[in-house]
Amino acid sequence: MKINKFSTDVFENPNSFVTDWYSLGSRLSIPPYKLSYTRKHKNDLVKKINIPGKSRVVYQSDESTLGYIQRKLKPHLALEANLTPEEYDHIWAYRKGLNVREAVEQFVGWKWLIQFDIRKYFDNIDFRHIKETLEYFGYGEEGAKLVAWYCTVHTGGRQTLQQGSCISGELSNLVGYVFFDRELKGLLKSLSEKYPGAQYMFKRYCDNVYLALDGEIDINFIYEYEAQAKKILRKARFLTHDWNKVPSNHPKRNQKLLGVVVNKQKRIEKNEYERMRALLFNCCVNGLDEEVKKFFKKYPADIINKPFNHNTRLQIQLAKFEQYINGKIAYINSVSEKQGLVLKKLNSVKNKLKSTAYRNIDRSLCEEAFNELKKYKDSNESVVDFSSRVENALEFGVAV
Repeated sequence: MKINKFSTDVFENPNSFVTDWYSLGSRLSIPPYKLSYTRKHKNDLVKKINIPGKSRVVYQSDESTLGYIQRKLKPHLALEANLTPEEYDHIWAYRKGLNVREAVEQFVGWKWLIQFDIRKYFDNIDFRHIKETLEYFGYGEEGAKLVAWYCTVHTGGRQTLQQGSCISGELSNLVGYVFFDRELKGLLKSLSEKYPGAQYMFKRYCDNVYLALDGEIDINFIYEYEAQAKKILRKARFLTHDWNKVPSNHPKRNQKLLGVVVNKQKRIEKNEYERMRALLFNCCVNGLDEEVKKFFKKYPADIINKPFNHNTRLQIQLAKFEQYINGKIAYINSVSEKQGLVLKKLNSVKNKLKSTAYRNIDRSLCEEAFNELKKYKDSNESVVDFSSRVENALEFGVAV
């Protein structure tokens, strides 16, 4: 049922029904004693996890207590349960049925792309943000406090959003809508009236905020938007950083949205695509085992440090390397089929060279692979040198 967030009638807004453990338990179909026990022992029901290689911490909920309550709360905190499609259309993150890679195509061909990040957005969503957001959607003060307790953890003397929980994404969407999305949309509406020649499109993905401009654009539109947006976020107790204002005809910089270039057509950035193409080419030329060793030397994995014997460790490395390559090719292909096709062809040559059929060192097969390879990656190497490399790689390599 779609709620009326401005109503206090429990039939129009069931959020207003939540006032204590009993009413919350009735709405979530959870016994009140379980809610009170979880609230009392909440600090013991979360496990702190440090993300390797990143200065980031998440908190895992106990599945039978706190995690169970959070899963029950999740549908009541979703965008679809609290807002109309017109109200949440600009929010891309954590929405069912929305393919973001397809949605990115909406930004292709605009004259300007202005974007900024919200500094440590999830870390700075605190108890007060969540409580005021829930009150906006009809919860009473006591009900909002109660629900907020199940969504936060105690960190650095503050109660902040529990990153790693199943409801952190939904709450970040609602907090953003209440504290700054509405004001940013209002700002853009007033600026479009002040500068009537400009057309705009506004979207947000988590802490990334995007604005596309087209038509007759007055540069003051961009300056005023940046100045006012910073004030709006500061008022909401957030800070902005990494501002990028890129025109479509910039000689050096691409218009990028979520890692996808959108200047004239949707594609992966050239540097990333070329790195993947070179990696596949080197696998064909130098042998898969050599490239695997180089890869894990550059990107070490925790599993490599476990006490396996050499062959077992290498087999695990090969399997993880193949997973990485296949996943990367699938992602690039989902963005640009043209780029994906070239990588698929190179990957096909790599798979042929590592197969048992090529272990007979058939020169004609090497020549066939060499000719196929030249179509997709330039090389100054001769077919004789290439065949010798393949023979050495197969002779000293490890069977897959």
